[in-house]
Amino acid sequence: MSKTLKIVYFFIGLILLWVTYTYLLSPEAREANKGMGFYQNGDYYKALVCFEQAIRINSKNPDYFLQLGLTLYKLKQPQAALQAYDRALAINPGLPQIWFNRGVVLMKHNHDFKGALACYDRALKIDPQLVPALNNKGLILALQGKNQKALEMYSRALKIDPQSALAWAGKSFAVYRSGKYPQALEDINQALTIEPENSQFWLARAKTLIALKQYQAAWIGCQKALQLNPGNLEIIQLQKTISVKLGK
Repeated sequence: MSKTLKIVYFFIGLILLWVTYTYLLSPEAREANKGMGFYQNGDYYKALVCFEQAIRINSKNPDYFLQLGLTLYKLKQPQAALQAYDRALAINPGLPQIWFNRGVVLMKHNHDFKGALACYDRALKIDPQLVPALNNKGLILALQGKNQKALEMYSRALKIDPQSALAWAGKSFAVYRSGKYPQALEDINQALTIEPENSQFWLARAKTLIALKQYQAAWIGCQKALQLNPGNLEIIQLQKTISVKLGK
């Protein structure tokens, strides 16, 4: 048998396997799989239809409500997403990802820090190594002025995942709020080593450099942030402030 024919048979086998797998799936699982495909391609409206259909067929599967919540969040419907997460947790309260997602909505859209912290605590009780929950809990604690407790969260996160850029950036933020600017600069530099194209990290670095009175370096940092995020008003305003300091 020629090499070309072997390759053809291999792909035919893959297609047959996929068709068989799809056929054996339950109707709701087929809808959910279609929804996942649409979601991954960024077609959230079509994904929404699929997940809603999967739930109509089987309303006892918390994963379908999780995917529904994620899709609604992408469609900028955070309160509807929250309801979907609540329905998932009513079925199975032992899923840490859903507690985490619920906390994100409460933190970012409802500004309910107390409720968000409770969600992150529930998620971490189930999965103590859930780094995103540690990072978000650290951020809330830093915003509340509880910098030492925030640093404990980021230290835990970095022990689990030393390559978590958000943990390094969060640690920098908590240290910055403690007035330890040289250490804050080291930490945000570490975050940028991991994610050099993150405009928010460059902005944080510029703010830290201003605190250190390194205005020229801060101006250059703002320029880099603007290249990555053109038109961002916060960055533009900060650069204007630095320009005044430099006499430009």
